[in-house]
Amino acid sequence: MLSKLFENSFFVLCVTYFYLARGLLGEVLARLQVLSGLARAPCPHRVQITCGWLEQCLWNSGVYTHENYRPVRAVELSDSPGNRGLVALSRRVTVHYDDSAKPQKGEGSRLPNSLFLKLSNTGVHLRANVIFSGQAREGSFYALWAARRWQSGGDGEHATQLGLSLNAVPRVLYAHSSRLLGEFVMLLENLFDEQRPHAAERPRLGANMVFGNQLWGVPEPERLLLARAPAVDAVVALRAAFRAAASLHASHWCDPMICDRKEAARRFGMPDLRAAGWYRGAERLSWELGARRARLGWQSGMARARAGEWTCSPEIGALMDCSLRQGTWERLRAHISDPRVPFALCHGDFHAANAVVELAELAEAPEQAEQTATGRLANLILVDWSELGVWEPTADVAQMVISDLKVARFGEVRAAVREAYYGSLCELVRGGQERLLREWQFDFERCWRDFVRGGLDRWVWMFGVISGFPQVPAPALQYFHDQMHAFFVQFAKPLGMKPDDFALQSVALLL
Repeated sequence: MLSKLFENSFFVLCVTYFYLARGLLGEVLARLQVLSGLARAPCPHRVQITCGWLEQCLWNSGVYTHENYRPVRAVELSDSPGNRGLVALSRRVTVHYDDSAKPQKGEGSRLPNSLFLKLSNTGVHLRANVIFSGQAREGSFYALWAARRWQSGGDGEHATQLGLSLNAVPRVLYAHSSRLLGEFVMLLENLFDEQRPHAAERPRLGANMVFGNQLWGVPEPERLLLARAPAVDAVVALRAAFRAAASLHASHWCDPMICDRKEAARRFGMPDLRAAGWYRGAERLSWELGARRARLGWQSGMARARAGEWTCSPEIGALMDCSLRQGTWERLRAHISDPRVPFALCHGDFHAANAVVELAELAEAPEQAEQTATGRLANLILVDWSELGVWEPTADVAQMVISDLKVARFGEVRAAVREAYYGSLCELVRGGQERLLREWQFDFERCWRDFVRGGLDRWVWMFGVISGFPQVPAPALQYFHDQMHAFFVQFAKPLGMKPDDFALQSVALLL
């Protein structure tokens, strides 16, 4: 009965206007805050950074020391490469220091020449979306991360309460979020700053480039860089990502605290972890509207397929139709209420474009690299934490395989899951493998089945939503379809899984 209510267009319209009203309130309050002169920090309505404010951030984050201090002379903001301005704006912040001050000494005393500013967009509709989806949580996450770094001394070696080393997340200079206003602001290190320490010896690039950048291809500069490190390939990067995910998942593996809004607020300062309410039987509205969005998007995608823009296989057509038809709130709740189904704190949007790799031990030139297998993946940094929440952990890691790994490398996935992900879990979860087996019967075969089912569950929803975007080109739809199809044929079919076995049971909806 309630499911039919959520499908009712009038009800959806009422919900839309409710959140638009909240977005309007946030827009008015934000404008008043700027007009009052109370806001010193940058905000969506005033994208400006003063020299004094930036110096304060440099001191607070530990970038400035008494040895390397130089006054900030000027700050310039410009468009960041790849800024699409859909959910958030990104700006490159170029910092000019007073050259008359004492010079820096050594690699460790270098000051950043550029930073990265990410902030939410203005406008009633966009604020309403941030309020409804809880995307302001990314600002809360980075504020938490900055506090953890400060408490641990900022040396990058100590594991944090979230399971990751401090080098696995960008350094935070400032972070702010407000769900009331529907906005967030983060000032982070520029991961690609050419003046950072050891930048020449340890260059960085997006992990999606290591995977081949989906159907878009790898630009020439990144291709030449990778040619100097032939030992670093897509499966090496995938294994590193699996190990990082296992560290995060193990930190709060089946911990009821992360599902408790008050306790998460007390421990993390983050009461709005994505999907946590679903485990409490709350926030049904977000799930129902998310499922509705996927169904409507899939209808649009199939219309484009019938028009000949792309080709849908019978298997994926049946998988999408069965999952979207059979998926209900009641089935989801029955699934995640099963005590044998694990949950954990997860990144939530775990694909290669949300990771940056740092390379080391490169050959001087591609020609020299051909002589021997040179190169090493020294570090993997995770970005874009807007979907941080309580998820089925295996669905989180499987997303990257379907999103990014070439089908020709699918034969190496099972070993990577067993050794890099499940093996790491057994080492990191409190109580080890014995506890995984005793409390959740979570042996590797169970892990593998959940990985396959959860990955397809997540991508059923994502593919439905992507199909509804008219701006997504048909070749992209074909690429994601082919990735899903290969994953289903190579992994699900051998396990005896059929299209009607899927019903959006995994906690897999993102937006």
